[in-house]
Amino acid sequence: MKRIFALCLVLALLAGCAPAPNAPSSGAPASSQTVQEPPAPTFAVGVLDTVQWSGYGTGSNGGDAYYELAVLAENAAGPDGLTRRVSMLLRTDYATLTQAPLCSVPGCGHSDAACPAYIEGNNIAVAAIGGNVYLMGSVYGTWFVQNAASSAAAAYIDVVDASGARRKRVMEFPQGWEVYSDSFSYTDGGALYGSYYDHSENVSGGVRVDLATGEYTVFETGGDSILGVSGSSFLMRHYEYPLDDGVYPGVAVGEAEQVRGQQMDEWLVQYDLAAGTRMRLGSPQMDWYGEYDGYGYLGGMYVRDGKLYQMFIQDDDGDASLKTLLERDIFNGTQRALASFRPSASVPWLDFGLHDILPACCGEQEPYLWAGAFSTSGAGCVPAYLIDVRDGQLREVLLRAEEPYTGGETAALPLARTNGGLWLVPVAAMEDPWGGMRRSYALAAPETVFAGSGELQYIRMWTPPDAMG
Repeated sequence: MKRIFALCLVLALLAGCAPAPNAPSSGAPASSQTVQEPPAPTFAVGVLDTVQWSGYGTGSNGGDAYYELAVLAENAAGPDGLTRRVSMLLRTDYATLTQAPLCSVPGCGHSDAACPAYIEGNNIAVAAIGGNVYLMGSVYGTWFVQNAASSAAAAYIDVVDASGARRKRVMEFPQGWEVYSDSFSYTDGGALYGSYYDHSENVSGGVRVDLATGEYTVFETGGDSILGVSGSSFLMRHYEYPLDDGVYPGVAVGEAEQVRGQQMDEWLVQYDLAAGTRMRLGSPQMDWYGEYDGYGYLGGMYVRDGKLYQMFIQDDDGDASLKTLLERDIFNGTQRALASFRPSASVPWLDFGLHDILPACCGEQEPYLWAGAFSTSGAGCVPAYLIDVRDGQLREVLLRAEEPYTGGETAALPLARTNGGLWLVPVAAMEDPWGGMRRSYALAAPETVFAGSGELQYIRMWTPPDAMG
């Protein structure tokens, strides 16, 4: 087991105010205040960036290639009753327009664990980081963690070098730790940063994994949730309940939780890992409500490039309620309504998925957030949109792709951005001998994706031999 370097943070609030180390000194909100510095960190921190882990039907972008896991088979159930998945780690090369297993072992048939691209196990995600490809096997959920010894190995991280010559184990997390790829969403190129929950000790916190040595360091997060990063800092959401004992004079027991939520205070915190300092940046949402009439509520938050995005839904007309995408500059406190829209009769439910579209490897990022339109009619191709965070323009994706399961059309939402500025898009459904969801790909210019026509550079897709199906 790797050594755990405990980093104890003292979170006592100072009486005075001071500007944020990484914030513009002229624009810091008046409510900003520092918190007493904890002991100096035991590790160095570089500039943090978001990690793009693969998910259901998605991969991870390295700028020059796209990496994903294609399911080959579901093996017989193990002693825990769970089936064992076998997948192939595939690399789609943008320069050669080819997809192949990430393996360069001479004569390899890609048919067993000796192949670096042959992956066995469930709940595995892949991410391209610093020229290598990392695999994270997750263990999450109380039952699975408590039964990890009999049902699965502890959560782990493997690495496959970019050439595909070998795969090796970087580290294993302690038994009893609940960790998964979505909770390790940040990197400085040399380490992964995330959070864990230890079921054996009933404690949680942050953890840094050195990708070169596999050593990990735990650090205190104060129970705050991480929204994003800026420089070497986490941007976090902090909650406090003034009446935390749940006893409220004159309030019925059944209504106590509702009152408790109304009493909740929250604010943003900048936690500079390099300096070991925490600073309050003001409330993340309190100021929105005064600008809109009538009843409304706020959706989930998303942070990128020092900006916080949130959807305000003015619930005055059911499914056709006015929706406004709000943007707030975290460091200077300014805010604006980026875009407003009201769903039409033909598309009665239009909502935004507040996450990045097309992350690239080297700090580059397209200026779009993804938005989806969901029609209750069930007819035709449901439209999808990208919203430009520079001017709030809502742009429909008119390029179409074939839906694998239904054979119908769907919007060809881009999967990745190449270092040269092209977008990787799905094109057509593929015959899939193992029953998974696969689509063929092409590269296209952004304007082709928006216009629905133009040049497509088709990828030569990999298909497994019949014996592997």
